[in-house]
Amino acid sequence: MDIVDNHAHNLVSINSTFPFIKCFSEADGDALSFAPHTLSFKRSIRDIGELYGCEKTLKGIEEYRKSSGLESISSECFKAAKISVLLIDDGLEIDKMHDLEWHKSVAPVVARILRIEYFAEKILND
Repeated sequence: MDIVDNHAHNLVSINSTFPFIKCFSEADGDALSFAPHTLSFKRSIRDIGELYGCEKTLKGIEEYRKSSGLESISSECFKAAKISVLLIDDGLEIDKMHDLEWHKSVAPVVARILRIEYFAEKILND
């Protein structure tokens, strides 16, 4: 059975200033240094390493990502997870994030969902 990801965020270029480790934690600053010690991080690194067929370390995965390219690894991940629909909340502004059109190259169906807070903030600031 295929899956609908009903609240995804834009993928970012591998050379974005958004660190890959932030995919595993919402922590910032010094607190982010604790992420690699969590069970969810360790499990995720193991699973991603198995999927990619690379060294099961953060460094090994980051090297694989750089050598394979974002489009390739994104397609690989969505296929393995059986995600066929991405509903993207693109209200977050992240360095070098890909637009909705780019995401159509890695998922069969891509659409935008409305982030009301984003539009309310824009209206209030204007």
